[in-house]
Amino acid sequence: MIDSSEREYRVSTAIINSFINWYTRTIGTGISYYAINDIVDDSKEYLSFDKIISF
Repeated sequence: MIDSSEREYRVSTAIINSFINWYTRTIGTGISYYAINDIVDDSKEYLSFDKIISF
């Protein structure tokens, strides 16, 4: 995150599994961001692979 803040999301198990598959892929393959639809206000959040410290 640009401001080093933590984010918390409420998502389905399917989204969690999809994120883990994206995150654990071979470096240099696939897209460099992951999009999550926020169920609270239906906004879209983008997570950048190189900015994730832990999950």
